[in-house]
Amino acid sequence: ETFDCSFSSVTEKLDTSNAVGRMFIKIIGIFAEFERENLAERVSFGYEEKTRQGNYTNTNGVYGYDYIVGKGNLVINEKEAEIVKKTYEDYLNGKAMISIAKDYNLRKVPTKRGGDWSQSTIQSILTNETYLGKVRYGVNKKIKNKAFIVESNHEPIIDEYTFKKVQNMIKKRKHFNVKKFPSENAYFGFVLKCSHCGARFHAKQQRQNGKLYVTYYCNNKQTARCKCRGISHIKVLTAFEDYIKGIKISCDIEFNNDHKKDRKLNILLIIMNIK
Repeated sequence: ETFDCSFSSVTEKLDTSNAVGRMFIKIIGIFAEFERENLAERVSFGYEEKTRQGNYTNTNGVYGYDYIVGKGNLVINEKEAEIVKKTYEDYLNGKAMISIAKDYNLRKVPTKRGGDWSQSTIQSILTNETYLGKVRYGVNKKIKNKAFIVESNHEPIIDEYTFKKVQNMIKKRKHFNVKKFPSENAYFGFVLKCSHCGARFHAKQQRQNGKLYVTYYCNNKQTARCKCRGISHIKVLTAFEDYIKGIKISCDIEFNNDHKKDRKLNILLIIMNIK
């Protein structure tokens, strides 16, 4: 309508240049949307019912098992199963998830799909009921109101006692290891990205002799996936100020080198005025 254009089909009686044609297009669109949503509901219902019967429905498989295409069965992969057992053992012995991931990356242990190990990968192994010989549906998804876990016919890798012990330890560590730092002391941590691997930086804050030191590190460095060195907040701030000074903008704000608070305020105000 904006450009005074219309759609006309040669093979079908579709013409948006008149009221009847536009109405017909809208009716077709409504039925198409209905069919799409109806199909999605039927597929979702099929997966749900199949899972309730104890079948594993994720054809991508899970670490520690091999998925038998056509049969829908899970068979233990002995090499991967040993890594799963070691992961549970290391965590129970006090090793952090991120340390376990780093160890596997350094040892070149392959993941299920040939990627790198991360903290989230280790956490998914430590919290997956599949290793108990069960299957789950809707867990960790938006459909938590339909989530359930049932017994399956595949062989377990981890026993119930070990699994529950790990879950309790995860809850305790979450409770005692919560660290909150004021974001105003490390505001570059939200925007910095590693030039080597493209991952985001995280900020590490330490207080020594009453003075706060902030250093930024690549997220992948913790798991030995990147060799990028850390950089101090002061160096990042100095480089950023030099960059800002080189930008020609219509702003009357000047840098005050005598007070760090004024310098930070000036930078933030300048950013707000850049268009």
